[in-house]
Amino acid sequence: MRKIITVIILLSSNYLFAQNVEIQGVVTSEEDGQGLPGVTILEDGTTNGTISDADGNFSIVVNADATLTFSFVGFLTQNIPVSGRTRIDLVMELDVASLEEVVVIGYATQKKETLVSSVSTVQGEELQKSPQPNLSNSFAGRVSGVIATTSSGEPGFDGSQLLIRGQTSNGDNSPLIVVDGVISQLG
Repeated sequence: MRKIITVIILLSSNYLFAQNVEIQGVVTSEEDGQGLPGVTILEDGTTNGTISDADGNFSIVVNADATLTFSFVGFLTQNIPVSGRTRIDLVMELDVASLEEVVVIGYATQKKETLVSSVSTVQGEELQKSPQPNLSNSFAGRVSGVIATTSSGEPGFDGSQLLIRGQTSNGDNSPLIVVDGVISQLG
């Protein structure tokens, strides 16, 4: 009788330990196939989670029947059941609708509806169409609320001074311009 109880305890303990599995994988973007760094991976219904590394790789120990939730700004959130697997490679799909609602402000993001200031966007293709040799002159007429004034027509000194919301202000009224994620203060 003791042998039977010992065998049952050993089998049940193996069963209990076998419920957790280590999941490894890589998260990539559907747009370019590159690994996505900083994707949040959470075991559904728990606080157990991790984030993907610089190449999109991740590793997490979860319950064998868990569901993993993958989320990243600008991409659709996806729920993937583990179903006993040890490897999950996921291609994240762009969420175009949410990208139009989010504005990058310095080193963070904020929804457009909660933003107090004005935001204008000019696509690079539009700026390339401009015959102007100086980029600051190309903004004139393409960005609402921006005034471009050129103080000289001398070659090499034809850069415009950009002002926003008129020429008088209580503070600095030169615009903050973000180019390909790089922030530059003109003025």
